[in-house]
Amino acid sequence: MEETLNIILLKPRFKVPLKQDKDFVLNTFKNKLKEQDYQYCSKMGNDHIFIDIPIDQQKIWSPQLELVVENAEEGSVLKGLFAPKPSMWTFFMFLHFITAIAFMIFFALAYANFITGKETNLWYFLMGLSVLMWFFLYFLGQMGKLKAKKQIEELKAFLINSLDTLELKQ
Repeated sequence: MEETLNIILLKPRFKVPLKQDKDFVLNTFKNKLKEQDYQYCSKMGNDHIFIDIPIDQQKIWSPQLELVVENAEEGSVLKGLFAPKPSMWTFFMFLHFITAIAFMIFFALAYANFITGKETNLWYFLMGLSVLMWFFLYFLGQMGKLKAKKQIEELKAFLINSLDTLELKQ
């Protein structure tokens, strides 16, 4: 169990081999989520389980735990991912994409003005701003990770509690 704990702590993605079959594991999580002690929002579909922080505690940086249960030769494999909500991830990727496109446009305009002998200071300045925007987005993402740490720990505690009822493969 300690090895599993380390895998979860060190990487946002993890894989846990289990002795039980896929249906048993899915039912175990379904029953755990229905217990009164757990206030987590969840969605289940096919082999996927999405576990969210309770709605009244959710913030913009709140994480989501996605679990996928797959059949294995003997038993099953639980694959997990701690990540931002898909809407937040999409928004951040959109901002990164816009920043990258702006940088390429400013670079092309700076190059065209340089070749034709025109003034390029404005384009260099805007290129610098877009690089600063990338750094800002990076640090904003890191800040979100730090703010989400407590909620990730809560989701991890739920996961470990649920895994305690299942047999892990060695």
